[in-house]
Amino acid sequence: MAQQPLLSVIIPIYKVEKYLDRCINSVVRQTYNNIEIILVDDGSPDNCPKMCDSWAEKDSRIKVIHKQNAGLGFARNSGLEIATGDYIAFIDSDDYVDLDMYETLISKSLKHNADIVYCGCHWGISENKFKDINDFPNPRVFEKRELLNLSLKYIDGVAKRPLMMSVWHSVYKRSVLAVEFYSERECNSEDLHFQLSAILQANQVAYIPQAFYYYCFNATSLSHSFRFEKVNKDKLLMSYILELYRQHGYDIDRILYRFYFGRMKSWVRNIIAHKDLSNTTKKGYLYQIVHDPHWDKFINVVKFSDFLNLDAKVFLLMIKFRCSSLLFWSSSIFYFVKTRRFVFVK
Repeated sequence: MAQQPLLSVIIPIYKVEKYLDRCINSVVRQTYNNIEIILVDDGSPDNCPKMCDSWAEKDSRIKVIHKQNAGLGFARNSGLEIATGDYIAFIDSDDYVDLDMYETLISKSLKHNADIVYCGCHWGISENKFKDINDFPNPRVFEKRELLNLSLKYIDGVAKRPLMMSVWHSVYKRSVLAVEFYSERECNSEDLHFQLSAILQANQVAYIPQAFYYYCFNATSLSHSFRFEKVNKDKLLMSYILELYRQHGYDIDRILYRFYFGRMKSWVRNIIAHKDLSNTTKKGYLYQIVHDPHWDKFINVVKFSDFLNLDAKVFLLMIKFRCSSLLFWSSSIFYFVKTRRFVFVK
């Protein structure tokens, strides 16, 4: 039998001692044999550094990096610097994977000569409850001529849920990884720019609907927190994505602004639903959003007919005419109808 391609699995680690053994155990027990495991201790202040070293003593496939804290994106970059695999995979250290995940994904890659293979995931909605989600209900293989449109499905989420942007439900051939991760401290969704770059570099991409990855609910994780500066980080993310497509010869202003529009709708929902923000603070945040001059170009680029559902069209009109008070009250009523509870704080 031909030698299996080497897979490098990169695991950034920070303040997850409660979950770390579960994560690493799911990787060392993989049915795929030719694997190296890179544990990146991102200056974790708990017992994680010692746990990493202990694992390395028990398993010769494990490498450990101890570094000063710089965030998830840069921790992944540190892992990429020493990875020697033909394939690369990422796991968040508070998650875990099925034992046959990487054997299945790499077999799919070898069968179809796919540069990237994605699978579904078990999405944690509470501490011990998951729902299965996937990007496509049936196995799919996309060829080079289809990859531009495929990549746009990650960012054009107005009419339909965009594809999962996270890098942890996939394997990548090292040859398609042409960029490093941005820091999540600099811009939101550091996975997205990396993901789009890999797809635009690829010649063939495959999807498996089965869920192999367990994305675990963690109320303290970055993705569950809210800070208003994330709104500005979205604008920076847009500029990076726009430049990426221009480097590949594509002009996607209109679709990218639709993406930004969808992100802003999400932030408005988060603001309205936040139980610790006063009405005054919420109104102030919404005022900043609708009066942001960033919308001037958006209004010129995106057309009213682009938006298929009534909710999006009404939202667009409130942005166009800078109606922050109306946006506050309409969003609050919508949230109440949906959840049957107000979250107003004086």
